[in-house]
Amino acid sequence: MMTEPMRWRMIAYMAALFIAGAITGAAVIARSAAGSQTLKVGRSEEIANLIEQRLVPLQLTREQRDKFKPWIKQASEELEASHLQCLQRCETAVNSLYAQIQTNLNSDQLESFKQMNESRHEMLRKKYNYPPTGTSASSPQP
Repeated sequence: MMTEPMRWRMIAYMAALFIAGAITGAAVIARSAAGSQTLKVGRSEEIANLIEQRLVPLQLTREQRDKFKPWIKQASEELEASHLQCLQRCETAVNSLYAQIQTNLNSDQLESFKQMNESRHEMLRKKYNYPPTGTSASSPQP
């Protein structure tokens, strides 16, 4: 027979086990999500490879794979272009906002604002490879 202290100890162990599992699951999900950046520019080959991997369960013949390859390439390039357009639209909207804000700042605020904007551009380069290497942003920096 289970005594009252034993019952509470068992409940505490189960709660601790549940909490540890939840924390571990959240950490695994956060780590796997951080590695995948769908809007990163310069991924058309990676996108094509991912599409091809999703078709593996179909056990396509060599002829089918060869026939589908140009279609997959075209689709991956279109997806890449849509990612770039999305980033350009976001950049244009933020640049417009920043241009309006900057006209209403004092000199101290303006210096901090410029540093903040430089940090934003650096984040875009690191996280999204935007603007793509060898090009400039869609609109001038404020």
